[in-house]
Amino acid sequence: MDDNAAKAVQSAHTRARIILILLQILIGFSILYAISAFWQIKLLSALSTKYALAPGSEYGIESIQDIIGLGQGLINLTAVVTFLMWMYKSHSILEALGAKTLEYSPGWTIAAFIVPFYSIVRPFQVMSEIWRASDPNRDDQQSWRWENPPRILRWWWGFVLLRVVVQTILSKLEPNLAVVNYVGQMITHNYWSIASELIEIAAAIAAIQAIGSIRDRQTEGLKRLPVATQIPVPPPLPEQA
Repeated sequence: MDDNAAKAVQSAHTRARIILILLQILIGFSILYAISAFWQIKLLSALSTKYALAPGSEYGIESIQDIIGLGQGLINLTAVVTFLMWMYKSHSILEALGAKTLEYSPGWTIAAFIVPFYSIVRPFQVMSEIWRASDPNRDDQQSWRWENPPRILRWWWGFVLLRVVVQTILSKLEPNLAVVNYVGQMITHNYWSIASELIEIAAAIAAIQAIGSIRDRQTEGLKRLPVATQIPVPPPLPEQA
C-alpha cells in the first residue's frame, strides 16, 4: 500500500467526519425551525379565527425563528465550505488511488457550483466521478469508467435542486404588512418554510449516505493498490587488503 495515498485518503476521511457532524447539526436546526414554523401557524390560525391569543405571542415565535435561522445559517455556511473542501480533496486523490483519464479536474469541485448553467448538472457529474473513481479497479483495470453511480447521489442532487426551487418560491411569498390578508400570507409562508426544512433534512440525510459511500469506496480502493516493491540493498564490498 502506498504511504502517500494512505495519508491522502486519511486526510479526506478526516474532512468527511467533520462534514458529517455538521450535517447532523444542520438537521437538528432544520427540525427546530420546522417545529417553530408549525407552532406559529397554530398561533396565527387562532388569531385569524378570533380565538383568544396572548398579545405579541406570534412575534415571540418569530424571534425564536430568527435565532434558530441565524444559527442554521452559520452552520449551513460552515457545512458548505467544509463540503467543498472535502470534495476537492476527495477528487485530488483519485489518481493516487489508480484512476486514469479523469474527465474533470479537482478545480471543478468548486467551479461546478458557481458557473452559470453548469451548476444545474455539473456538481452531480463531478460527485459521480469521485464515487466511481474512488475504487477504479474494483472489477478490472479502470473498471470505474463503466460503473453507474448509486441512486443516493441522484436523490442528494435532486433534493438540493428542489430546495433551491422552494427557496425561490419563499422569497416571492415574503409577507407584506400593507396587505389586508397579512395573517394568511404569514401562514402560507410558514407552510412553505416547513416544506423547505423537510427538503433540507432529506438532502442532508442523502449527503451523509453519499459521503459515507464514497469514504467506504476510497478505503476499498486503497486496499487494491499494489504494495510498493522493496529494492534490496546490496551488501557492502569487502575491504581491500
